[in-house]
Formats: sequence, structure tokens, C-alpha cells
Amino acid sequence: MPSTEQALSDDDLMRQVADGSAEALGLLHRRFARLIFGLAVQSLDRAAAEDLVQEVFLAVWRNARRFDPERGTVRAWVLQITHYRLLNELRHRNRQPDIVPDPEGLFHLRTAKHSVSPSSTTSRTNKSRPSSACRSAQRRHASAPVF
Repeated sequence: MPSTEQALSDDDLMRQVADGSAEALGLLHRRFARLIFGLAVQSLDRAAAEDLVQEVFLAVWRNARRFDPERGTVRAWVLQITHYRLLNELRHRNRQPDIVPDPEGLFHLRTAKHSVSPSSTTSRTNKSRPSSACRSAQRRHASAPVF
């Protein structure tokens, strides 16, 4: 005799989740959590992958009524949610600069594309100053009457 877990299809469980069944969500979690975690841990550390699994199932819980079995399987829907959550997490991490101490005890920001150090900011500051011709034009414009 098959257990309740095996007897219910993914679509049946999604209908129950849409009706508010936490037990059905738990069954879906048993079916898909390991797969989601396996995908996430390839790009994230273990703790972040575990968090992502929870975020995916929270999204499944909140959006269960939006699932349409005519558009695809529950597995494909859950994996799509996983895919987008994982991409968002990776994008978020790339936008966050790392603060790294330098040997002199100062701190500077390091991003994926380039490092910002005191010497590079000095050279950029010098390059960003307007030329004397621009400064005199700015002074003339600033002293012009406003109507």
C-alpha cells in the first residue's frame, strides 16, 4: 500500500498548498529540497544555499495559486524560481564591495572589476579637475545675470 506522500502527484500537492496546506508544502519540500540545495551549493556556500532553499519554498507557499499545470510541471516551476533566486543572489553579491585591510592599516574598497586605493583615487581626482579654460568659462557663466 503506497504512502500518502507517494500517492499524491506534484500537481495535487500544489493544489493543496494553494489551499493553505502546510503538510503538502512539507511533502514538496521533501521532494525538491535536495535538488534545489544541490544546484545552489554549486555557486554559493553551504549556509547561503540552505537560505536559498528556504526562500524558494517561501516563494512556493506565497505564489502557489499562480501555478498553472497547463504551462508546465511543478518541478519546472520550482526550478525556475530557484534559478531566478540564485541569479539574484549572485547579482547582489557582485554589487557588494569587499572591504579589505591594506598593509598600512587603512581600509579601501575592492570590487570585482578594480581596486580603489588611495593612490588610484589621487590620480583620478587630478584627472577630474576642470582645465583653467573650463574654470574661467564657469566663472563667466556664474556671473551672468539671470532673467
